[in-house]
Amino acid sequence: QRLIFVVNIPVLREGKVAWVLNAAFEPAVMTRLLQENPEFSGVPAVIFDANGFIVGRWQAAEKFVGTRVSALRNDRMKADSGVGIGTTLDGIRMYFSYARSPVTGWGVNIGTPLEQLESAVYTNRLTSALLAAGGLALGVLFALLLAARLRRSIVGLADAAGANRPPRAEGLATREIVQLQ
Repeated sequence: QRLIFVVNIPVLREGKVAWVLNAAFEPAVMTRLLQENPEFSGVPAVIFDANGFIVGRWQAAEKFVGTRVSALRNDRMKADSGVGIGTTLDGIRMYFSYARSPVTGWGVNIGTPLEQLESAVYTNRLTSALLAAGGLALGVLFALLLAARLRRSIVGLADAAGANRPPRAEGLATREIVQLQ
């Protein structure tokens, strides 16, 4: 016994159905579509019919074609499109998105492994935290260097004022230093 799915296309004549064209396909056609399309290469994806039965799958199709999509088993995919977290039939925890045709009910479910996505998010957060800490440390270092320069200038001015003599003009001769001389 082999699985097939049938696509029916009504042919209209003068607004009425004159006949129906039928085309029968094996699920391998849809599986090849997912596997050979560069946009889906290696991406966890399934194509399902209006009843939620898998007709094409990115991997292990021979084992799972003909079974229902996991999220459809517990009615989490009632809308025409959406996102969610779930477990594939082979036990992989996934973030997934799906879209269904409102006309045919057929749809596609595409996901990414939860562990893979969370690892990428963790790496980005860690990188951001390290960059922020580095920027903060650099800012504190520049602030301390500026404070040391200001302290030397203030001490020099205080010493000169205590000795009742003009301050030494070291470094840049600013307008204020020139006025004190």
